[in-house]
Parts: sequence; structure tokens; C-alpha cells
Amino acid sequence: MVLVPGSGFHGVGPHHRYGLSLSGAVWRGWGYHPRLARYRAGKDGLADVAATVRAARRARPTAPLCIYGESSGGTWALVAAAHDPEVDCVVASAAPTDQETWARSDRHGAQRLARVVWPGFFGDAAHDDAYEPFDVWRSVRPQIPAFLIYATDDQAVPAQQGRLFATLGPETTLRVLARGRHGFVHGDVNAAQLVRARGAVSRFVATATR
Repeated sequence: MVLVPGSGFHGVGPHHRYGLSLSGAVWRGWGYHPRLARYRAGKDGLADVAATVRAARRARPTAPLCIYGESSGGTWALVAAAHDPEVDCVVASAAPTDQETWARSDRHGAQRLARVVWPGFFGDAAHDDAYEPFDVWRSVRPQIPAFLIYATDDQAVPAQQGRLFATLGPETTLRVLARGRHGFVHGDVNAAQLVRARGAVSRFVATATR
């Protein structure tokens, strides 16, 4: 299981502290072998994540391979999975998937990320399709099951990003968590719903890697 933390696309360097809602300890508890993907800022980050996925395959050539990412790491997880036919599944939490619709959000945090941060790294709408999961999956049409988790109260990445991506086909499972008091990627969600979502993720990955 390759784990890709979020960073607002600023990168996760060798000394960068990170946190994951579904941590390495969680994945190990489910019986998987997590491998952390550290990556550079901007466009180079995608190449770094893809390289980590390939390294994971070389290290365990006969084992199933999945990717889990959060926020910007979820974006890279989805794009890297689409381009690697040896990936068995992908799980993403609060991942930006389409800059154009993201930028139309009425949430201030989302507007800044989509209108300022994203174009600063990837350019305008005419040049960024290779980095948007929605556009990549619509073009490549990978036959990979995906599980997406979002939060209704997320001010940075609205659940609309997951709902849009889920229109691409039946291989995508979407969970949207209500507001609550339990910490998630960008805020707090309903604890019981998060527990159920984690259980569903565990079953999803077990089925995808069977």
C-alpha cells in the first residue's frame, strides 16, 4: 500500500512532518505493508509518486498493489493509478479532482487553492489536464476500482469534487461524511460515519486485492 500525504502540492520532503487520517499503523493493522511516497512540489510530485509506486512493485512483485492519498496526495494517487496498469485499487480522501469546478466553489479556502495555488504550479485550464484526475480518468478510462471519502463541511476541497469524479463510472465508490467532532483530513466529521467508512475501505481493498 503506497501512502501519499497531502501538502497543498508544496511537496513532502525527507524531513517534512505529515499526518494521515488513515495512517500507516491503520494499514498495517489491516495486514498491508505501507510505503510512504515523498514528493517534490508541483508537477514533479506526480513523477515522484509514480516512481514510488514502481519501487513498491519491484520490492514485492507478486503482492497486490494499491495507493492511498489524502488531499493533494489523493490527486496524485488517482493520477498515478490511472497510468499504471499494475495498480489494483486506489483510495483517496478529500482529493481535488477538477480545477475548473473546484474554482467555482463558494468556499474561501477552496477558491484560494483552486484559483491561486493550483495555477501557480500547473498553469491555466488549457495546460493542466494531465494533473487533474477527472480529466485523466475520462481520457485513459482505467479499469481500476476507486474509493473516495469527502466531508460535507470541508472548506478546502468540497464533496462536489468527489461527486464529479464518481460520474465517470461504476467502479468508483463515494462516501460523504457529515459534520461532527472527529478529526479528518481538513476538518471534523461524524465519528460513527468515519468508522463505517474505514470499515468499508478495509473491505473494499480486501476485495480489490483478492
